[in-house]
Amino acid sequence: MTVPTIDREDEVAGQLAGLGFDVFDERKALMTIALADQPDATPGPEYQVELAEDNGVLRVQVLHRSGEVAARGMAAVIGEDVVMHDIHTDPEHRRRGLGTVVMAALGRRAIELGASTGLLMATYEGVQLYTRLGWLLRATMVTGSGLGATGSEGGDLRPVLASR
Repeated sequence: MTVPTIDREDEVAGQLAGLGFDVFDERKALMTIALADQPDATPGPEYQVELAEDNGVLRVQVLHRSGEVAARGMAAVIGEDVVMHDIHTDPEHRRRGLGTVVMAALGRRAIELGASTGLLMATYEGVQLYTRLGWLLRATMVTGSGLGATGSEGGDLRPVLASR
């Protein structure tokens, strides 16, 4: 369960806990951007970008010349929106702009598919990257589980795609 709020995170978390939900300590941020405002980026010569599409999910990998996945991410286009998800750079490859490369590749393809607005739920660390890329903080997300929850959705975009 996820509840967006502005400046009332602790109050919302307390209410949810009072209802029997197991509220996660980590808060996340709901962020948006007009995709045309997101900067473009390409990796250095030691990296290669691979983009794949499968059942409505866009997947980007940035591969190091050694063959290892240095960075990755996924997204789903829903109408004029694209939901970015699971953006990650391997610790050994951080501080090389690869998160920006992943976001740029996903954003370019989403625009080609008709999206104009990007949406994502960011961790505290992610907010720093996305803010530098022009993303705007819209709300804090209080998350948790309970009351008949069957567990994780597998860290994928099935809930988003189900709304199409």
